[in-house]
Amino acid sequence: MNIGDHAFKIIVAGASGTGKSCFILRHLSGEFERRHIPTLGCEVHPITLHTTRGRIIFYMWDLAGAKEFAGLGEGYYQNAQGIIVFYDLTVPDTMTCALDILDKHKGLASVLCGNKADLLPSDSVVRPRVDIPFYYISARSNYNFEKPFLSLARQLLGDDSIEFTESPAITPPTVSINETRVGHYPRLRV
Repeated sequence: MNIGDHAFKIIVAGASGTGKSCFILRHLSGEFERRHIPTLGCEVHPITLHTTRGRIIFYMWDLAGAKEFAGLGEGYYQNAQGIIVFYDLTVPDTMTCALDILDKHKGLASVLCGNKADLLPSDSVVRPRVDIPFYYISARSNYNFEKPFLSLARQLLGDDSIEFTESPAITPPTVSINETRVGHYPRLRV
């Protein structure tokens, strides 16, 4: 790490199959993994971001979402500064899991992501009312894929003017998002 770099431990949590590992892989390699390969326990991946405030390194702690690993997860939160919580927009029950995780870890800089926005018709989405940054994302289409990181960087450094100075190298999306449709997703209280 260089002088002036910032490093943070970030937890990536949510139910199994919500796209947590796929999201991280997209940032690391630019590739989109089409197969669901469940995380066993925890995997840690450093992601370096180049910003107007220098380099920021997020050590992404990708936690298994499977219920059989639920008891192991709490120890991984020790010394974490931020959390990105995922739910699958196509599986409504995963939102309850995401909201429970956020409720347990209120002291962390937080972002909630409704993933798989590319798979939904606009009338089938429920957006939770939360007091933290929320984004519809799609790792498959690259839609909003940088926003959770930018939000965490701004929260952790207390600077809303932070911007990225370099973009990660990613492969072109295989699908596209209709931005007008996503803008009409309802915002309902959950």
